[in-house]
Amino acid sequence: MRSRKPAVKHRGPAEQWHELLRPLVKRSLGLAKRFLADVRAAKLTFGRRVHCPFLRPYFLSPADEQRVGHVAETIAAVAERVTSAALNDKTLFAQFHLRPEEERQARLAVGAGPASTASRLDAFLLPDSLKFTEYNGESPAGAGYSETLSDIFRKLPVMEEFAKRYEVHSYPLSAKLLDALMTTYVEWGGKATRPQMAIVD
Repeated sequence: MRSRKPAVKHRGPAEQWHELLRPLVKRSLGLAKRFLADVRAAKLTFGRRVHCPFLRPYFLSPADEQRVGHVAETIAAVAERVTSAALNDKTLFAQFHLRPEEERQARLAVGAGPASTASRLDAFLLPDSLKFTEYNGESPAGAGYSETLSDIFRKLPVMEEFAKRYEVHSYPLSAKLLDALMTTYVEWGGKATRPQMAIVD
């Protein structure tokens, strides 16, 4: 979620959120349990763990959002260049340690679209930097998880009060992902107007 400059100086959105949340939790001790139940009902889980066990979203300033977007797009562009180079360099390609059946798929006829339409970067956002732990070039699940979790937070009673102090934005990530998949499908030569797609993880 993105939030703009707070109405009260010297307090960030997290502090404001906590200030609004505390009295609600005291009045309704079941608030946290209902939140976790909603998260589980939405299947935002990894094994038995929920993706977000905290009653607070992660807040991004416009500057943070711009920084994350710029870095993510740069790394995705580098990944595309590495993929293209590896397909033409046996030594570089060998470093991927693919099984024979995986190599056959990687060397399918190349179209005009990107090698990875829905890559995901796992990172820690620090005050002055981004620290990356993993680059995922396959499953687009992160966008769906984030969008669904955002919807759950938007329905919390604390959000109504919080939105009076901050301008809050959520994003239609699933729709954008579908648009990207359809664009890539056409760029790679797809002709059907309603193609069937399999997202395999």
